Order: sequence, then structure tokens, then C-alpha cells
Amino acid sequence: MGAAISLDKVSKVYGSKSVVDTVSFTVQTGEIFGFCGPNGAGKTTTIRMILGGIRPTNGSIEILGHPQTSSKIHQDIGFLSGDMSFDEDLTGKQYLSFVAAMYKKDCSAQISKLAKLLRADLNLKIRNYSRGNRQKIGLIAALIHQPKLLILDEPTSGFDPLVQETFLDLVQSYNKNGGTVFMSSHILSEVQRLCDRVAFIRDGTIAGIQTISELEESSVKQVHVRAKTNEIKHIINNHHRVDGLRLLNHSGVSAAFAYNGDIKSLLQFFGVYALKDITVKEQDLEEIFVHYYQNKESRDV
Repeated sequence: MGAAISLDKVSKVYGSKSVVDTVSFTVQTGEIFGFCGPNGAGKTTTIRMILGGIRPTNGSIEILGHPQTSSKIHQDIGFLSGDMSFDEDLTGKQYLSFVAAMYKKDCSAQISKLAKLLRADLNLKIRNYSRGNRQKIGLIAALIHQPKLLILDEPTSGFDPLVQETFLDLVQSYNKNGGTVFMSSHILSEVQRLCDRVAFIRDGTIAGIQTISELEESSVKQVHVRAKTNEIKHIINNHHRVDGLRLLNHSGVSAAFAYNGDIKSLLQFFGVYALKDITVKEQDLEEIFVHYYQNKESRDV
């Protein structure tokens, strides 16, 4: 089906500082591709180059089979950032009508459908919207023209849990209908649910590209248990029986572990103890990034 996004040895240099350094990757048509890394790694700069907001110092970018500079691509891209800016004197409806006019399409049916789905009140002035409601308007604007490519930069910032779920459903539906998605996110559950592959960027370079199954294998869960003192002692004495379970710290009535392994084995082990509480928390992507690539660096030494 070809590539929706292709970067070939792309760099961006400001003065003597290289913010993005010879980045290359390809996003296939019909794929949901994650783009992750710690703050300051070069994610936003890369996205701005893909969108054409800034030009690369070196290298080339192709979007939907055309050079990034081609006017042919803009009608086929939708974009949502976690920090959208709007003309606050406009109502949501006025803003979306303005966006639709740029695409020279009748988007009224799509606007109505998405507003209803997201429970967005389009009659308020944007200055009166909460951050989450601004994000709803931004998401509608990104989707109203039914683009071939959707670019999302920390898109669920400001969404409450119910709206996040609706957002995830929308992205999956868009993808099933043939749309390609490129998204940056620091929320592991979003990436695991949506993405086919994930690229990690570090210090302006691509540190690795993984499928979701490879990412999950490298993920370390954080486990915290509470119980009576005697139970905690037994747990600590026996935890080595579970492959991948590592004690981090403990007190008289609690213990914290890191775990890399099958969740069934973990639950079977703790199931024999009289626990007051157990919490299993996935690492966020920055923690996985540090864990995975620190290990990678140690292997490369």
C-alpha cells in the first residue's frame, strides 16, 4: 500500500545545536504508528517538520507519496495537538465552519456527528471552554474533512476518562476505515491499545522501533502489596520463586516490587496470601524508555 510518511536522514540544526539528527523511519499506509520519548528528545520538532511548520536542515520527508512541500498533501492531513490555540472570540461552531471552509467541503454532517459523539456544545465561545472541551473542538476540526492521515501530538491531554475512551474508539474506527495515524503519547495504555509499532526518539535520534508485543515484553510493572507483618515477611522470603519479580522496598505492612513476566504467574503467587490490598501499575512510556534503553546501552558496552 506504500508509505504514508517517510523520513530519510532528516536533521534540524539551530545554531550549533542539533535538535533532530539523521532521523529515518517509515509509517505504512493503514498503520497506527506511535512516536515516543522523554521531554526534549525531539518529538515536537519532528512533528513540526512532518507538518511543514519548519523545514529540515538536511534530509527529505515524503507525505502520502509527495514531497512534504507539495500543496497536494494538506487537504489529506488532520492534526490535533495537546495544546491547541484558537481565536477565543469565536464559538465552537464558528471555528469549525472556518476550518471547513479551508477544505472547501461541506463538513456539516461530519461536524454534527462528531459533536454529538463527543457531547461538545458548539454554541459557547471558545474562551468559555474548559481545556478538555477545547480538545474536543480540536479533535472535531482534525476529522471533519475525513483526512487520509491523522497526526496526533499528545492528543488526550485535558480529556476526562470517558472522553478518552470515546477518543480511542474514534481513532480505531478511523483506522478501520483506511486512515493512517501518527501519534505521540506518554500514556502506555493508549499506545498498547492503538499502535501497531512505536518509535523511540532519544537526544534527537531514533533509539529503536518496536512492535507492541516487543514493547510489552520489555515493560516492567510496578507491584505494591499491603498485608499484616507476618504475611509481608513470607512474601519477601518467597518472592524469588517468581521469575521476574524483584523486591524494591518494604516496610512492616507493605512491600513494593518490579515485575517483568506473565501476569498469571504474579496473581497465582500473591493469591495464596491474605492481602489487604494489591496494586499493579504499568510503567509510563518514559519509564519504559529509560529501563529499556539503559539496558540496551549496558549490552552495547
